[in-house]
Amino acid sequence: MLRENDRTVARTGEPLHTQEKVVVRGRRATFRSSKFPLYDESGQIYAVCGVSTDITDVVEADRRKDEFIATLAHELRNPLAPIRTGTEILRRVGELPPAAARTRDMMERQLRHMVRLVDDLLDVSRVSRGKLELRMEPLTLAQVVDHALEASQPALDAAGHTLSVAMPHQAVHLRGDLTRLAQVVSNPVNNATKYTPPGGAIELSGTVEDGCAVLAVRDNGAGIAPAMLPNVFDLFVQAEGATLTGQGGLGIGLWLVRKLVEMHHGTIVADSAGLGQGSTFTVRLPLAPAA
Repeated sequence: MLRENDRTVARTGEPLHTQEKVVVRGRRATFRSSKFPLYDESGQIYAVCGVSTDITDVVEADRRKDEFIATLAHELRNPLAPIRTGTEILRRVGELPPAAARTRDMMERQLRHMVRLVDDLLDVSRVSRGKLELRMEPLTLAQVVDHALEASQPALDAAGHTLSVAMPHQAVHLRGDLTRLAQVVSNPVNNATKYTPPGGAIELSGTVEDGCAVLAVRDNGAGIAPAMLPNVFDLFVQAEGATLTGQGGLGIGLWLVRKLVEMHHGTIVADSAGLGQGSTFTVRLPLAPAA
């Protein structure tokens, strides 16, 4: 493997950044290696130089983290089923005193929030371990948006936000997993709902550019600090300050969205003029090949 990597650099003349797994004194080790060609005076490659850093401890820590997240998500999910059953029974027993009815409704809201958090944890575990499978099928952009807004509309209504949707008149054909692409759309919409003051304006627009479907979610909410923008898609990273709805998260939603977009061979970027200036999330997905 090491020699083949060297030969690749010597043959192509291009630098190579890769992980190399080797056995050193009977111990399995992982190295992060950067290799590049050296040229003589005539411009010919005469050697390959490389710098390798032992990252075995980092790789092992990542593996243990993935195992911990998977175990945590499954252990948290087990008690949610009987709690959900209990709240459903309370809803069917008939009219409750006002205080009890308010408590039941609060329990249902918090339970839905917990279910979303646990589902996100499970998705992180599946993606990290390469276990998340996409169910690819022919889709349209309108299908994805409609599916996403079904889940987001209640929160939008509760916050009193105005949502404007502008989609192309003609069908925009994609190939992807409907559930996962809807998640890609609903997460930025949900974030806009949480970080925009009550009565705010959220825009969802779709266009076609350079062989891609382009979907943008804009809001006039809290915005993103310039120092935060490069890290907004990192795992367990959250914007500074509390959400305006009081419904926080684990800082994994946008990480999941980026991974799902990449699994569909697309891209996502975030943009904001700064705190208090709103934000825009733009997703680009390749169009389905013509039949």
